[in-house]
Amino acid sequence: DGDDGDDDGDDTWDCTLYCPQTTVPEQEYDQIHSVLQDRVESLLCSGFDLSVLKLLQSPLRAIWASPGDEMFDHENVVKKNGFNSIVCLSASKPVDVVKKKHFTYIQGAGDDEEMWSMGLTADLFWKHKRDILAAPTKAECDEVVRNIVQSSYMHLSSSSNINKYTEPISEKHFVEVNASSFQIGSCGLFIGNKFCAVAPYCFDKFDAVINCCTKEELPDQKDGDCYMQLNIPNGKKHKRELQDQLCSVLKFTRKHLSKNHSILIACDTGHDRATTVAVAILAAFYHQQEDTVNWDNTVIGRGEMKENEETECKDGRRICIPVLSKADFSRCLQRISSCEPRACPSRHNMKKLNSFFLSSDVPTAAWQK
Repeated sequence: DGDDGDDDGDDTWDCTLYCPQTTVPEQEYDQIHSVLQDRVESLLCSGFDLSVLKLLQSPLRAIWASPGDEMFDHENVVKKNGFNSIVCLSASKPVDVVKKKHFTYIQGAGDDEEMWSMGLTADLFWKHKRDILAAPTKAECDEVVRNIVQSSYMHLSSSSNINKYTEPISEKHFVEVNASSFQIGSCGLFIGNKFCAVAPYCFDKFDAVINCCTKEELPDQKDGDCYMQLNIPNGKKHKRELQDQLCSVLKFTRKHLSKNHSILIACDTGHDRATTVAVAILAAFYHQQEDTVNWDNTVIGRGEMKENEETECKDGRRICIPVLSKADFSRCLQRISSCEPRACPSRHNMKKLNSFFLSSDVPTAAWQK
C-alpha cells in the first residue's frame, strides 16, 4: 500500500518501499525513503553475517501487526504477492485514530521494555507461554508473570547463599552449571552473566573481571588488580554510576589488554550493563573492522585523527586518541549482537556512553596512560 518509488534491485523484483498508509503517514514515509540507502550501506558494513539473504527468492517487505488485526496466512501472502514478509509486531492497541489522512496511531510500540515487561524475558516467556497465555484477564496475566519472574529471581539470587552447609566443591559446581558467557569475535573480550564473575572460580577461565553487578546482586566479591566491581544498579535506577566509573574501567581494561589478558565483563544476564561497558571498550581500544587492539598509528573510531592527538603510554606503546561518534557505538553494538542476539543494552545506558565520550570533561588521554 505504499507510494510508487524507484526500483533499485533485480528487474524481476519489486524493490519499492512499501508502508501501510494507515500507520505510516506520507511525511514519515518520505523521511524513511530518504535515508534508506544510507541504512543499507550501514548494514553492509556492520559485520553481520548476511549470507542468508542470498537464499531469498523474493524481496523483503515489512508488515505491521497489532492487537485486533486479522490473522493472515504468511505462506499464501508470499505466493500471491511475491515477497517475504517481516512482521513488525506491536503489543500496543491502536488508541487514537486521526480522521485526517486516515492515519492510525499506535503508542509505545515496543521500546523501553524494562518499563512494561515486569522483568519477563523472552526465555521466560517461551518457557512459560502456556501459563501466561491461558490467563483470562490482564490482572491474572500480570500475577502469573510476577510469580514467574519472582521464582526466576529466587533461583538466581541463590548464588549469594550457595549451600552454606555443603563442601566448597558444591559451590563451584553450582556456579559452573549456571555460568554463561560468549566471546566477542576472536578478541580477548568476553561477556557473561553474574555467575561467571564469582571469584575465585572466574579466574579459571578469565585473567581479569569487570563485574557490573551491585553488591546485593553478587556479594562478597573483592576488588583487586584483576577484579573490578562497579556496583551499577539495574535498569534506570542508576544516575551517574556508569558514567562516573568509565574512566577507571578503561584504565583497568587498558592495563590488561597490554598484557594480552582475557577480560570478562559481567552483569546479571550479560545483556544490558555488561554489553554497554563492552561497547565502550570496543569503541575506545579496537580497530574498526578487526578484533585487534589499536597499539600502532592506525586510526580508529570514524577513521579520523587530528595532528598531535597521539599519546605515549607508560609501557612505551602508543595508542591513538579516537574520534568517536554515536555511529561508532552502534557499530560496536552490532559487532556484539552478531555474536549474541540477546545482547540489548537499554537506551538509558547507551546515553551514558554519549555523555562520557562525546561531552565528558575527562580528557581522553586520562584513560590511555
